[in-house]
Amino acid sequence: MTLGVRGYCERSSEPKREVHRFRANPMPPASETLDVEELFARGRERALAAPSTREMGVEGAAGVGFLAVALAMAIGFSSPRPLEALPLAVLVGAYVVACRAKFDFADGYTVPTELVLVPMLFLLPTPVVPLVISFSWTLGRLLDYGTVIVRGTGGSFEPIPFIGEPLAFRNHITAG
Repeated sequence: MTLGVRGYCERSSEPKREVHRFRANPMPPASETLDVEELFARGRERALAAPSTREMGVEGAAGVGFLAVALAMAIGFSSPRPLEALPLAVLVGAYVVACRAKFDFADGYTVPTELVLVPMLFLLPTPVVPLVISFSWTLGRLLDYGTVIVRGTGGSFEPIPFIGEPLAFRNHITAG
């Protein structure tokens, strides 16, 4: 929305003339903006929503394509650095820790994995880095999910599979 505002120059030596000032997209009042908690809630709802069939197909195709290229790079390209077990294990462990540290913002989150990516590029053979990253990310995400078994008072039990953060879930249930 463009607003036209009329005013007059007021200089003592010049005659008064008409001046037009324009302001595009005026800022909404503070009462109309969304508060931070509402943005976080919307983002969490969107993250927990089941993806559509189309989205799953696109994600699957992209994942298969990435793995094919990463495998081709690891097999087909050479590097002056050898693949050593100790730096590989330390960097995979560090990447798993980094990808589990989530920082929420607006309607999503970010992870500090770049802190480990750069040392990987210097210490590991460069062609294997994409494959190591995909393995490390998968391992870190798998550690966030587990099965919780709820035992009833009558001796029965009911498993609840695929709980995000199962230890936090168990602690919340048993604390009450």
